[in-house]
Amino acid sequence: MKSRPLILLTAFCLFAVLGVSMHYAQPSSGIELVVNGGFENGWEGWEKYSLDRGYASLDPVDPYDGQYSLAIQGSPTPQAGTKYGSGVHQTIENSNLPLDLDFAFWVKPWFSGRGIVEIKAMLTLHVSHQTAGARVLKILYYVAWLGEVESWANIREDEADYFIQHGTPFSWNYFETSVKDDFEERWGDASGYSLTEIVITFEIVVGYPATNTEYANWDEVSLTTVQMTSTGTGTTSITTTHVTSTPTTRITTASATTGTATTTRSTEENPLVIRPEITAGAIVLILVAAIVALLALRRRRQRAPQTSTRYCMNCGATMPLTAKYCPKCGSSQ
Repeated sequence: MKSRPLILLTAFCLFAVLGVSMHYAQPSSGIELVVNGGFENGWEGWEKYSLDRGYASLDPVDPYDGQYSLAIQGSPTPQAGTKYGSGVHQTIENSNLPLDLDFAFWVKPWFSGRGIVEIKAMLTLHVSHQTAGARVLKILYYVAWLGEVESWANIREDEADYFIQHGTPFSWNYFETSVKDDFEERWGDASGYSLTEIVITFEIVVGYPATNTEYANWDEVSLTTVQMTSTGTGTTSITTTHVTSTPTTRITTASATTGTATTTRSTEENPLVIRPEITAGAIVLILVAAIVALLALRRRRQRAPQTSTRYCMNCGATMPLTAKYCPKCGSSQ
């Protein structure tokens, strides 16, 4: 019974160290690069523009979260071959931007577009390669696209076109994708590339023969670095749904009308990584167990040895501990 506290102490130490190791192994949500992604601080970080017959505004009536969302409008053109609309953009500049980024937003399209109405998000990547030099590449995501991929997709060498076919009109839809994966699917291995500038753009364009003014709302825009840190306390979930067609596309969407989304990342996309923090935790675990074992051994050695004999009350002869009579003199004990 005396060893129970020691056992409990040992178990506590083991679980404590194991918990620290697991804590250090958690992936963080990365560093947020977008300024005012929820549009709660007005136009801070964003610049709006018009393609004529269109405008962008802050909508207090229909936000996904908070008090405002971004509303973009495009009016139809009465002339074939021309397009009208509007949009907003934000420029992120840094000499050491990673290409391994997660791009996410909520969008509420008020029309299912294909050709005549273009509701799109765009990433303009200013990249530099160790040997190939500097390039400006664009990744376009067409929201709520109907039907098959267009024949003009991915014709331009400097553009990648992705068509989000699962966007539900008149409800909020969640979109999240890996910028690095989309880059590599279009232009190959990203090794050797670095980013110096990213321009995020949201736009709606209406062409002929459309007859209605079309709208789209955007909210909770995010562009985060993907990394493991030693101080992460929670996990980040990511939805990835792949749809392949010709030309090659990769679509990443989740639809929600209740403001929630259940998200996961497959183990193939996020393999187990052995981190130095986990190794350090294992070393500490072994040291604590060794110290506890040494303390237990020392305590056992310090205990007074128990005797298995006693002495006769009459003659003093040595006799077994359980004997009732002395084997030498026969007296009762």
